[in-house]
Amino acid sequence: MYINPISGQALNIVLHKQNTIDSMEKATNHSLSGGIKYNILSGSSFNVNFTFNQINFNAYPGAQNTTTGYMMLDGLLPGKNFLWNAEYTRRIGSSIELSIRYQGRKPGNTRIIHTANASVRALF
Repeated sequence: MYINPISGQALNIVLHKQNTIDSMEKATNHSLSGGIKYNILSGSSFNVNFTFNQINFNAYPGAQNTTTGYMMLDGLLPGKNFLWNAEYTRRIGSSIELSIRYQGRKPGNTRIIHTANASVRALF
């Protein structure tokens, strides 16, 4: 993993991760992820992350829909998986923080899933 503490940039490369249970189930995960965080002097920050996972899963039919298959696949699907998110956080006054977050993912051969949320926190 590489982190640049001055600019907040990070790049994480996992070349090979393998999960095996007995001789029936085997998942091989190749992953590449990176992110950038930008802090603004006025009490705001912007954070963006991206992850690509290539997962090969060899098992009996239907194994990916079991609890064990879900754990072995890290909640993703066999094939190419793309995950990305962006978050904007701003401090309003000295005791309130506003966050807006967007997450997107494209697991395996399924369609893209978009999720967004906003939150306001009181800081004591």
